[in-house]
Amino acid sequence: FRLYLKFAYIVCVIGLIQWVSYLIGFVPGYNWKMFLPLNKWSVNLGGIGIRINSTLSEPSYFGTIIAPAFFIAAYEFFFKKDNFYTRTQCLLIIIVYILSFSSLAIIGIFLSLLLVAINFGFIRYVFLAIPVTILLYSVAYNNMDEFRKRMMGMKALFIDNLVEKELSG
Repeated sequence: FRLYLKFAYIVCVIGLIQWVSYLIGFVPGYNWKMFLPLNKWSVNLGGIGIRINSTLSEPSYFGTIIAPAFFIAAYEFFFKKDNFYTRTQCLLIIIVYILSFSSLAIIGIFLSLLLVAINFGFIRYVFLAIPVTILLYSVAYNNMDEFRKRMMGMKALFIDNLVEKELSG
């Protein structure tokens, strides 16, 4: 597990380099397709400039792969632990995870809040976790076009029964 956390940190550092390179206009720092003919890797525009995917092919993969490291980093950062990461490393992982603007990363943040609430006494923290979760969801929905599109797509599929309507004609 410690080896995974080390590699997750390295992937996050590379992601931060990718994002900063985009902001300053250093193309070789964020567009690696120029150097590596990777099959599916590409620059994903959105969020604040680009959506971080680091060495992974897209931000959703990044959000999925880094989710456990994000949970550990968030836990250690907010509860002042340093079993796996320093506070600076924790902050870097948290920031880069958010900058991926992946809907899976947003779900990972929500689940992390829920797990912390359950771990430390659900009743005591539910009054904090629910409003924070609703606030984060609202901010993500209103400010992240990619997240809003995915949520609207899920609503169309599961609530409006779009597939059933299309199949029945």
